[in-house]
Amino acid sequence: MNASLALVTGALLTLMCGACGRESPTASGSASCAACHEAQYLAWQKSHHALAERELTRGEVTVRDIGPDGEFHDYPALRAIGVSPLVQYVVVLDGHLQVAQQAKDSRDGSWFNVFDDGRQPGEWGHWTGRGMNWDTMCAVCHNTGVTRDWSAKLDRFTTTWQEHGVGCGACHTEDAEHQSQPLLSSAPFQMDTCLSCHARRTGIAPLQPGVPFLDVALPAFPDLSEDWYADGQIHAEDFEASSFLLSQMANAGVTCMDCHDPHSGKPRAEGNALCLSCHSGGGRLPAPVIDASAHSQHEEGSAGNSCIACHMPTTTYMQRHARHDHGFLRPDPSLSRQLGTPLACDRCHQDKDAEWAAQQMTTRVLASGSGRARLRAEAIHAARSGVDDAKDLLQVALQKEEHPVWRGVLYNILVSLGTESSTRADLLALNMSNPWERLFALATPELLADPLRGVRLRAARQILGTVALESRAGQDLLQAILLHRGQPTGAMEEAQFLFLRGAFEKSITLTRWAQQWEPTSPAPWHLRSSALDAVGREAEALTELNLCCARFPEDATSFYLLGLAASAEGDYVGSVSALQRALSLQPNFPAAARNLRALQIFLAD
Repeated sequence: MNASLALVTGALLTLMCGACGRESPTASGSASCAACHEAQYLAWQKSHHALAERELTRGEVTVRDIGPDGEFHDYPALRAIGVSPLVQYVVVLDGHLQVAQQAKDSRDGSWFNVFDDGRQPGEWGHWTGRGMNWDTMCAVCHNTGVTRDWSAKLDRFTTTWQEHGVGCGACHTEDAEHQSQPLLSSAPFQMDTCLSCHARRTGIAPLQPGVPFLDVALPAFPDLSEDWYADGQIHAEDFEASSFLLSQMANAGVTCMDCHDPHSGKPRAEGNALCLSCHSGGGRLPAPVIDASAHSQHEEGSAGNSCIACHMPTTTYMQRHARHDHGFLRPDPSLSRQLGTPLACDRCHQDKDAEWAAQQMTTRVLASGSGRARLRAEAIHAARSGVDDAKDLLQVALQKEEHPVWRGVLYNILVSLGTESSTRADLLALNMSNPWERLFALATPELLADPLRGVRLRAARQILGTVALESRAGQDLLQAILLHRGQPTGAMEEAQFLFLRGAFEKSITLTRWAQQWEPTSPAPWHLRSSALDAVGREAEALTELNLCCARFPEDATSFYLLGLAASAEGDYVGSVSALQRALSLQPNFPAAARNLRALQIFLAD
């Protein structure tokens, strides 16, 4: 850590520790609330939140799992995580708290591997690796009042908590008169209580009751990766919040608590009655009146007559956990046929295809998708496929899009393609009064001073090498770096920060940590070679890239960087070979194609 980082970090830690003295129900646990709030306490006591994590008695549960040596061992469980449909267990491994991959199905008591995807000891995502470290991956959302620190010298976490499980203090604060206040942000949405944990996200500051979602986390949304399908349906383990934020329901003002009791966590009504509490004309918000049978054209009581079967289909994660998509999308067989996106109809009609479903939509005069939804799905699919008109499709979709979160998503994808027309936020008329559009906008002095930490941080990361560390955005950046220390992502973020600030040797050290902690990613090798080159160790940089390509023979970026490094060292034959290999792995790679053409012209002369 360089002197400026250490200096600012010291001040930052003082501010962080000062914030921890705020009174809350966690000071004496949720039980202290029961005397005055008995009904709420009893509803909460048996909820998934209350049982999110709990202590086990010594010898109560023993987990038999594959250890770092590839052999099975017995591990005494310290705590249980979750209650239904599965339970995972926290064990001690080499002084670290890890969550075993062998879990128990709470319905039948059977044990199973929650991953079962071939993960091996030594990999980040194996239960023995940092991807299943309790301190960084589980503690904050499964407990209340968590604080965490990491020692670089010892490579050990020190984590404290005020209460196991998600207790009253996770969602309520207290003022001096003991007037409990729910964690509800005044703007732009009122779901911060739930979003902070129920989102695929990156933490940017410690969770605290009463703090807006975008002050503590940056949520993940559809981009050029395959984490979401092109139409916004969940694909990877995306949780619920991001899909919900992308929905028309959220945009209309619906909140989590409209459907879920905040203390028991259970739906406020069963079956279609929950949806019809608004869609029968008597809800808190105006909503289209719907007759379920006429709308679905399926018999009452059948699966096809269920609102959630069509609009909230489930995807199973962790082998046993079926989770509802909270995007509330309309089934669109034509789009599914065109793009290969999942179709809710297939969940029941498994012997039919999208062609049949599209015909049913036509003959039954059922609503199918929407123009804007289809437009943005086609644009995102085009961008991922690398087709020539992807930029034009994205611009058209953005101009027609009305949902602020989707506008931000589309703009972010357009910018990631590096187009001339996407380098000016004002050209595309982003609505800078909306935080979701500001979140994805290009850095400006105004965004660096934005009221929301998430907006300031995203802006600061765009100018990582020049942002003033003493500024509010600079402080946000340092706090986010500190939050992820001890994980490969944290090491990489800190290494990149130091690299862009000219601290190359320290960057080299951190990339070595990242290589060891996440041996399945080529990114640390790329940054390490750049840092080595920056300090004049060109031969080592070239060796690093050769080793990287040998280790990751299917990664086009690694061969592209090797081609550049070989050319700089005068090895033009090796450079041509590496660039050609990059293009064979990724035909749509403009930078590789451009450099290869330039090199071939140079050699021809």
